[in-house]
Amino acid sequence: MLDKELVSGYLAGDSVCFDKLYQKYHRRVLGYLYNQTKDPELARDISQNTWLKIIKQLKNYNPTYDVGPFIIRIAQSELIDSYRRIMKDERVKDISVYVPVSDVFVEEIVETLPYPLKDVV
Repeated sequence: MLDKELVSGYLAGDSVCFDKLYQKYHRRVLGYLYNQTKDPELARDISQNTWLKIIKQLKNYNPTYDVGPFIIRIAQSELIDSYRRIMKDERVKDISVYVPVSDVFVEEIVETLPYPLKDVV
């Protein structure tokens, strides 16, 4: 069966067609992601998210083009999104490193606390 027929079959409700599409492309997607990340666990996580997005995006697939590049493009987008999430998480974790706190600033915050909490601090 051609890839285009597999996509059409899946969109018509045949889950076996999606299974065949997955079997054909999952190693290529995982290989691409591992090549980019050099981290097998991260590559697997991104691959899972990629396949979820592929399921959602297949309705937008243009059958005049090959399925392979369509799938890899979704993997690329998911890789970029994953790196953005990772960088955002890292910035949030490290924010205390970048925000200098002076004694005066801490005293001002303590002054705004209710009386019982002031004693604790």
